[in-house]
Amino acid sequence: MTKFSRTNNKNTSSQLDLLKQRSLMKSTLPIIILIIAVLGSYFIYHSGKSNLLLSTKVSETKKLNDVTKSKNQKKIRIVNTQLITVKTHIPLWQTTGVVKPAQTLNLKAEVAGVINKVNPDAIPGALIHQGETLLTLNSENFQYALINKKSALIQAQSTLSIEKGNQVLALEAFAFMPDDMQTEQEKSLVLREPQIASAIAKVMSNQASVDKAKADLAKTEITMPFTGKIQKRNISLGASINANSSLYQILNIEQFWLEVKIPRQFFTILDKKQPVLLTHQQNRNIKHTRLGNILTSLTSLDSRDRQIQLLVSIDDPLLLNKRGLIKATLGTETQATSNNSPNLIFINDFLFLSLHGKPLENTVQIKPHWLIANDYIWVVDQKNTLQQRKVEVVFQGKKYLFVRGNFFEGDHALTDKLSIAVSGMKVKKRSLKSLSLKDKDNV
Repeated sequence: MTKFSRTNNKNTSSQLDLLKQRSLMKSTLPIIILIIAVLGSYFIYHSGKSNLLLSTKVSETKKLNDVTKSKNQKKIRIVNTQLITVKTHIPLWQTTGVVKPAQTLNLKAEVAGVINKVNPDAIPGALIHQGETLLTLNSENFQYALINKKSALIQAQSTLSIEKGNQVLALEAFAFMPDDMQTEQEKSLVLREPQIASAIAKVMSNQASVDKAKADLAKTEITMPFTGKIQKRNISLGASINANSSLYQILNIEQFWLEVKIPRQFFTILDKKQPVLLTHQQNRNIKHTRLGNILTSLTSLDSRDRQIQLLVSIDDPLLLNKRGLIKATLGTETQATSNNSPNLIFINDFLFLSLHGKPLENTVQIKPHWLIANDYIWVVDQKNTLQQRKVEVVFQGKKYLFVRGNFFEGDHALTDKLSIAVSGMKVKKRSLKSLSLKDKDNV
């Protein structure tokens, strides 16, 4: 009993110790975890700061090396250039003009009368061909006048025939007269030469009266003097008109004109034999082109800008005979104009014109700002150094200059405006696309 009691007490004591140890561990474990967390955070913070300081030092060292390296190297400027092309250019001058009629006519009556017939087609805007009847006047009075004049002519011709018969009889009697009475004056009187001359004059006068009566009769029919369009009609059926009364306003449509202006300097190289390209903008995408011709230059300058004025003609503007160039440009494509949409030109149309200059051989096309003082331009040669080239300005347009000069193979024109430029300075080229140097250049 005693032995069992001791053993039982011993076991109970061991269990109490184990419970105390477990309780101690539960109370101290959070403290241990907190200490480990603080120590870990401290270590991580100081380790990152050290790495950041190390990285900053490496970056600063690299920048210092780059600056030192760039100072040791020489700076080369990059410039924009364009290859110089020497060729033959045909400059085009762009201008504008308003279409006006080449010929207008105020058709007037030549005789007085009453209108008894009017062409119903002869209305404003109508196309009337040459020789078509516009109106007729009452011709009865003119026919009666013609009959009277013819009667007077017949009577005068009869009188002349009688006088010629009397002259034959007088000539037979004159043959028996003494020689001392056959003087020239007496002979003229005996042969009735004054009477015959008077009869001939009357015949001529009456013949002229007949011709005038015929002409007046013909003038009772008013016809179209040329193919054109009626602009205005001033008469009506049954109206009584006088000589010189205005009947119609007529427009000749065989040719229209434009007056355009060009500067004197382009006039010196203008090629008058070349056709003029006329452009009519139908809408934003479609434009039509036609051809015109330079007729002449006017004697007076424009009063406002003192430019030279040219007279340009457009044949068959309404395409009645389908003459001239007819094209419609749609976007970048060019196609023939169909009959359903003819390229007609009307009075007061606003047109763009391109005038051709004479070919300029061995020239270079440059922009105005490339030219520097004393007619030099900067070029970049094959060694990539700046050089000055002396040029001669052949023609100066609105957008471009045409020059001649001693250029070498590989020369590129400097297109930039440099604040500092010295001959022999090293540069690096950055070539631009070439100018649109077509065989015909818009200046």
